[in-house]
Amino acid sequence: MTTDEREGSEDLDPSGFFGKTTTKGNCSVKVAVRIRPILPKEIAAGGSICVQANADNAVSVGAGKGFSFDKVFGTDSTQEEVFSVCAKNLLLSSFAGYNSTVLAYGQTCSGKTFTMGTDAALTASKEQQGIIPRVVQMMFDEIERRKASKEFIIKVSFIEIYNEEIRDLLDPQAHTKITLREFTRGIPSLCGQQEEKVANYEALFRLLERGAVHRRTRCTLMNEHSSRSHAVLVINIEQHLIEDLYQTGGEKSEGTGQEFITAKFHFVDLAGSERIKKTGAEGEALQEGININKALFVLGKVINLSLIHISEPTRPLYISYAVFCLKKKKKKK
Repeated sequence: MTTDEREGSEDLDPSGFFGKTTTKGNCSVKVAVRIRPILPKEIAAGGSICVQANADNAVSVGAGKGFSFDKVFGTDSTQEEVFSVCAKNLLLSSFAGYNSTVLAYGQTCSGKTFTMGTDAALTASKEQQGIIPRVVQMMFDEIERRKASKEFIIKVSFIEIYNEEIRDLLDPQAHTKITLREFTRGIPSLCGQQEEKVANYEALFRLLERGAVHRRTRCTLMNEHSSRSHAVLVINIEQHLIEDLYQTGGEKSEGTGQEFITAKFHFVDLAGSERIKKTGAEGEALQEGININKALFVLGKVINLSLIHISEPTRPLYISYAVFCLKKKKKKK
C-alpha cells in the first residue's frame, strides 16, 4: 500500500505498520513473522522450538544466522497484538480510498488460517478471533462513527484458487466460469464471481463462514485440516459523501467532483508449503501439494521482482511468461 498524504491521519496508530502521516519514499510492503507455540503432538514426539525471536525484530533458526523483519511476534503474542500492528492502520486508510492487502504465507500447519481468522469468525471467542473478524468489527464501528456525513455500501466476494482453477466460495455450484481479464493500465480483474452486499458485521461473518465451509481441505500427516487452496476474501468499501450527493432541499450537487470514494481490502490466506515426505501425500493429495508449492514458488519470485521495482523503478525486469500468467492470478495489485 502506498500513499503520499493520508486523510484522517490523526486516527492512525504510530506503533503499527504505515502509522506515519506520509509514506512518500517509503516501502509499501511490510513483513511480519509470527512464531507459533509448539503443539502437544510435537512435544510428545520429542520436538522442540528451533526458531527464536531476538531483539530488534530478528529471528534465528537454531544456532544459525539471524534474519531481520519489520516485526517479529513471539510465541506469546496475541491475536489483538497482531491485528493492531499489521492491519489496523490499513483499514483506517481504506476509508481514505487506499487499497490494501494482508497476505498470510508460510509452511503447512504454521497457523496462517488461525491468524487470519478465515474459518471461525462466528464461533471463536473474542480473544481467539483473527485479523479478518477484527477488521470487519472495526470497519462497521468506523462506519457507525462516520455515518452522519457519509453513506456506505459494503460488498464482499470470496474465491479460492484450487489446482490453478478459480472457484467461487459464495456460489460453489455456479455454472458461470470465473475468468481473469486485463483492463486499463494492465490491471487484472476477476469477472464472474458473486459479490454480495452486507449491512453489518454479523452478515459478513455469515458469508465468511459460508464460504469457508466450501474451501478445499484435507487431512495430512502434518495437519488434520490442511488447506488445499489459496483463499481470497475481498471487501469493497464504497462511501458516498452526503454533502456531495445532495444539497439542502434535496437537489443533487453538481460541482464538487468528489461524490464517492471506493477502496478494496484483500485478505489472502495461502495454502501452506509442504514437503511430500512429511505430509505423506499420495494420489490427488500429492498433485495438490505439487501445485501449491509451484504457485508459492512463482509468487515468491513475483514479490521479489516487485520489491526490486519499488527500490529501482528504472531497472528493466524480466518476467517469464509462466510467471506472468501466475502473477495475474496471485497478485491483483
